Amino acid sequence: FFTPKKEWDTVQAYERRIENAIHDLLRVLGYRLNPYYLVPKKSTLPEKVDLIALWLIQLNARRKGEQKLLLPVVVHAPSDDSQLHVLIPKDTGSAQLYPTLREGIIAAAQWSYDYGMEETTSFFRDALQKCLRGSNAALLLVADKNLRRVYPELASQTGNAPLSLNATLEDFPQARVARLRFSREDEAPFCIPEERKSRWQGLYVHPHDPNVFYSLHNMVNRRQGKNWMKLERPDKSAANPSTVQIWVNNLHPEDDPAEWAALVHRLRRESSHTDDPTVYPQPLHDVMTIVQYLSRAVKDEEEDELNAVDSFDEDI
Repeated sequence: FFTPKKEWDTVQAYERRIENAIHDLLRVLGYRLNPYYLVPKKSTLPEKVDLIALWLIQLNARRKGEQKLLLPVVVHAPSDDSQLHVLIPKDTGSAQLYPTLREGIIAAAQWSYDYGMEETTSFFRDALQKCLRGSNAALLLVADKNLRRVYPELASQTGNAPLSLNATLEDFPQARVARLRFSREDEAPFCIPEERKSRWQGLYVHPHDPNVFYSLHNMVNRRQGKNWMKLERPDKSAANPSTVQIWVNNLHPEDDPAEWAALVHRLRRESSHTDDPTVYPQPLHDVMTIVQYLSRAVKDEEEDELNAVDSFDEDI
């Protein structure tokens, strides 16, 4: 989708918006313009890293007397495949793999089963086993708030014990984990500069925990007045609407936490359909595309019991 040309648009901006819309269409159809993972120069990261993300989607009841449903989804970007794989649960609780984002969207739209926590956990276990059965290293993206009702261990941020996700990860030592929390959900600090400026970005390490980092990106080209500061107008939106806290877990002794956090930071700029960074790193950002196509998905903040964010259409 793209917005028609407005009278204040430049020709260059309008052409770029059309180009991004075409890239977005190709992305949904299964064509990935750019690889999500490339080994940075002078890096100790593995040559191949599979990217995996988990998410719970809350669906509205279709008729009176029904309850809201939870749809668990896993997306997998294998290093050896240009396609994004989407895993949706079957009625039996096992994971069905769909080889493109488009097919995953269609399957998610047709899903109508009432899953409890036991079935949801069983699905995630089966999906992770399918995604991690190869020999490649993997990075698992976990949004703490979204998945906490399924995995209570995500409620804690103390200690350095490896994340087990109900013992599933114990059999897959090649999987590193990035636990994500967001300032817009009041689960991470909102980082702002001391200087009076409207744009800033970077990856910053926690002063007391070498495994915790804060990712800031310039989210939009939004110009602020020279005397504007977020602290002076806390009720107004900022040029950076969300700080992403990255806690890297399940590392190997030879791993550098900063390199794995930098990968997550870079994945916020790996969407081929937009010039702007996204709040969610890829491929987790593509899960939000599935949500946008689900008419039953709960998007109202007051009704969203999982995420409580403003909208799935803003700042993602």
